[in-house]
Amino acid sequence: LGTGNTGASSAGAGGAGRVVDINARARLQAAEEYAELVTAVHVHKEMLFDYGHSLEKEREQLKKATSTARFVGLGMPKLYEDEAFTKERDAAKVRSLQRDADAGLGEK
Repeated sequence: LGTGNTGASSAGAGGAGRVVDINARARLQAAEEYAELVTAVHVHKEMLFDYGHSLEKEREQLKKATSTARFVGLGMPKLYEDEAFTKERDAAKVRSLQRDADAGLGEK
């Protein structure tokens, strides 16, 4: 009887050391994953900033090309747009305008 209790208590003591070790590893892994997340968010933010500006430049170029075409008596060709895409784009514009109005920004 005494031997069984001694074996259980020594296994329990060894098990506690493993639990602490597992918790330390889990915390270390969580810290590493958090560091990766912070880095990924930073990179994503930079990409949004970079591509956002390139989209704005593209819009400006299209406006300039349209203006130049009109100046010389021509027009820009109409691009094919899927009906579902057009409806979704228009709905997105309405939602955006509604959010701006709700926020008190409105159109100026």
